[in-house]
Amino acid sequence: MTDFDTIKSEYDLVLIATGDGVFTKDLRKKLGVINKTSDEDAGSKILEGDRRGVYLVFQAQNGETYTRSGKHFGGKEAQKDGVAYLHANDKKNHVEIATFPYGRMCQILTSMPQTFKDTAAYTNDTQLRLTFDGERMVPMKPTEVAWFKKYKAKLMEILKEANIWIPTVQSTINVYYGPRRNYYYHAVGVKSERVGGKVVPAILFLGDSLGGTDYMLGISLRRGMVATTNLLQQVTNVDQCWNSFEIHQRYWDDVIANDFNKAADEQMAVRELKKVFTYDMLDRIVDGHKMYSDYAEKVAKSQSEDG
Repeated sequence: MTDFDTIKSEYDLVLIATGDGVFTKDLRKKLGVINKTSDEDAGSKILEGDRRGVYLVFQAQNGETYTRSGKHFGGKEAQKDGVAYLHANDKKNHVEIATFPYGRMCQILTSMPQTFKDTAAYTNDTQLRLTFDGERMVPMKPTEVAWFKKYKAKLMEILKEANIWIPTVQSTINVYYGPRRNYYYHAVGVKSERVGGKVVPAILFLGDSLGGTDYMLGISLRRGMVATTNLLQQVTNVDQCWNSFEIHQRYWDDVIANDFNKAADEQMAVRELKKVFTYDMLDRIVDGHKMYSDYAEKVAKSQSEDG
């Protein structure tokens, strides 16, 4: 008997959060739930259009009220030009600005040199900063510098128009290239069943073992945490484990519809911003207080009014 068989015989529900590596692939093959959609699939519509972006990450000096001149600020105009802004309002005031190939950012991002992608890749051992003159942390080739100057000039123009603030010391702003790679499995696992009078537990996948938006740092992990919370809020006793597959599958079908299979359009930045808000900010506990649970309704209403 394998260790996994032992686990199945001793537990009422089995949750798998092992990433999308060899173990997950082998286990899915054994369970017969290998149907997967990814960007590499022929004819895949998981993400239509250009699949590249540049991300700025830094720590702000102050928190963000999301208001400008006494009015709610949602960054609508910047989003139409492929720029999404999000201040987490956590202890360290983390901020992420994501730029996508849409609006005024489209032509610049679609002309990004391959060498810049290699330089600014998140997995690169070196770190690229927004400043590249004097304080530049990573040497760049002339073609990269020329492209980066155009990118930065256009970004600064859009941020200024939208009243989005960044640190004056731009060497504190980290810059990453983010290829827009996605994948997801269609089935969340296998149902509970009765075999010879014995109940075999449901086996459910979570996090990267279920799907991932690899270009958004940490989102797949947090998506898994949200999924786990959603599942355990509804499965509160042993008897409810029998329905755990159906509960989790309904949740995941909704995630697929909202997080994946989306074409590049003027709402792209809004969708990406909503994902970061949902998985990085909503209900985060800071200093013992739950953040944004009462603010979420205001944000949703504002986005609806913005169109």
